[in-house]
Amino acid sequence: EKFHVGALLELQLEFRTSENTGVLLSVSEPQGYPALSLELNNGRSIMTGDMGDQHPFRVEQVFPSPYTICDNKWHRVKAFFVNDVLHLRVDNLAAVYGHSGNGKLAEASTMSPLYIGGLPEGAPSGTLGTRDNFKGCIRNVVIGGERKDWTDMASLNNILLSSCPINS
Repeated sequence: EKFHVGALLELQLEFRTSENTGVLLSVSEPQGYPALSLELNNGRSIMTGDMGDQHPFRVEQVFPSPYTICDNKWHRVKAFFVNDVLHLRVDNLAAVYGHSGNGKLAEASTMSPLYIGGLPEGAPSGTLGTRDNFKGCIRNVVIGGERKDWTDMASLNNILLSSCPINS
């Protein structure tokens, strides 16, 4: 409910989907910044941050094909936010990096809900390029070095805890 991004955040998760667009993770203050997001958008994996200066910066993991990530196979994401640098790596591809370039802000000070897999109606989009809910399966969520279990989440909406269908 009150998720603090701060100056250092490590995120890991695995997903499988047959869609090439959907929200994996998002946290944003009510006005839309500071914010941090991880999404699939038109076959690319995108991590975007805003330090609170309304100047979003992002990194994109581009794949050999726009259909690489929507093949219903498990994909592993490792993402880091360190000071004002984003680091994103999907599967065994080379990591991509992005820097805010603002020179003065060294953390994204958030105290708002962290959403995984989509946003409820009325929640701010923050740095997301889509509001499409993720359709598929997410497992092995690790935030800040701590593994998170779905049953420990503050609330669940449209989540099937014991099932991961092959077809949507």
